[in-house]
Amino acid sequence: MAGFKFKLQRILDIRATQERMKQNELAVERKKEWNILQKISNLEKAQSDEYLRGRSILSEPVADIRIFVAHQRYFEALEMELVRAAVDLDRQREAVEAARQALIEAARKRKLLEKLKDKRYHAFKKEEETAEQKTIDEVGGAVREAARRGSLDR
Repeated sequence: MAGFKFKLQRILDIRATQERMKQNELAVERKKEWNILQKISNLEKAQSDEYLRGRSILSEPVADIRIFVAHQRYFEALEMELVRAAVDLDRQREAVEAARQALIEAARKRKLLEKLKDKRYHAFKKEEETAEQKTIDEVGGAVREAARRGSLDR
């Protein structure tokens, strides 16, 4: 008897490839999210350092107001950059969630076909076992018939 052949195997292979692609897309989106988090961390560190530097400028015995104003503008620029990075992070988290949902959907489609394949394989095996048992029963019946005839001929 011929072996099991799943007629939708090519589609299953395509679905598995699509799932791997969605995994890669999710990894890319998570990497972008991580980069934004690193940027925010660096900006927060720079802002903290600049805050301390501003305090030291003001504590000098002869403080130059122009230096302090320039420093204050830089500090405010860092603050604006932090706000933009926070907005970018929110957008990126939405992109990560969308990629995660796409991966879940791709995995669901692949698993659906795998379940169908398993179901058809088990049905194939059952048919094969039934046919094999029928053949064994026929051979056994033929042997019993031959044995019965052999005992009658004596």
